[in-house]
Amino acid sequence: ATAHTENQQTGNAIKIFEEVIKVEIRAAQINDEVIRAKENATYRLAKILRDKGLVDELISLQKQILPLFIEFPKSKTAKITRSLFDLSLTIDPTSQLGPLGSTQFYAKLVDLSRHIIAWCETESRSFLRMRIETNLADLLFKQEKYADSLEILNRLTYELKKKEDKQLLVESQLVESKVYHALENVSKAKAALTAVKTTANSTYIVPLLQAEIDFMSGLIAADEKDYILAYSYFYETFEA
Repeated sequence: ATAHTENQQTGNAIKIFEEVIKVEIRAAQINDEVIRAKENATYRLAKILRDKGLVDELISLQKQILPLFIEFPKSKTAKITRSLFDLSLTIDPTSQLGPLGSTQFYAKLVDLSRHIIAWCETESRSFLRMRIETNLADLLFKQEKYADSLEILNRLTYELKKKEDKQLLVESQLVESKVYHALENVSKAKAALTAVKTTANSTYIVPLLQAEIDFMSGLIAADEKDYILAYSYFYETFEA
């Protein structure tokens, strides 16, 4: 009975949040209160879908809000889109989708990435596009589609250097290092990691990203048989 009541409450909450998100608002009616209400409804609905393992519904929500929120300030739309995409990445695909979950899950996120990127190109949203392209390159790496990942990264790195977006440049160069390491090209993996550290030294890096940098450093040190240095990097990763 308790479970039934909880499911009923969750179903009611989903309907309410969906209604708030879908309410049509003219451009002249857009204000901070309207934006806040739709943003909060989107986040709360997305978290319910994530917690319930409703992957397809969560992906559908992300595609749905792009045209619905087109009148929002560009920075707000970008923030909401990035937040929902990051939320999707926190799902454990193997627990939600069975033994082949990772393959299916990454394929769904690649499709979502390409959808958002196409929308960004149509609407001239370059910053959001570059953020999602970085995620796409990482997803392709996880699918072992290394050539496709490098193709995106080579173009993206050049563009990010011109934009001077150091945080995103660090993330894209780190993916590049991972790809070359997976290809067993240690010299190029190390060169990309050196570029990561050079850029990271001139900007603030969030702890989780720093942990990823340390972990990659540990892998390369281990490949070079410098196990004491590798241990120190892995310990730093563990601490973070």
